[in-house]
Amino acid sequence: AVVGGKTLDDGEKRKKVAIRWEISVVWPNPWEARVLLTGTSVLIIDSDSGYIVSQTDRLDAGGKDGTDIVGAISSQLSPRFW
Repeated sequence: AVVGGKTLDDGEKRKKVAIRWEISVVWPNPWEARVLLTGTSVLIIDSDSGYIVSQTDRLDAGGKDGTDIVGAISSQLSPRFW
């Protein structure tokens, strides 16, 4: 779900928009671990066509550069009772 957004700048040909999002899933393992991923995306939108021409995503728990998906979910996969 997109939980927030704002326009970062309004260029003549392109607009830059930042959005905050959350994704929640039940992982397919015997104890049905719940995984929550949160992060931000920066979209660059062409003003003439309205198309997204660039998108950069960053996970909040994705390490230093925000791209470590394994690190973001691995701590959430163990059973809650352990």
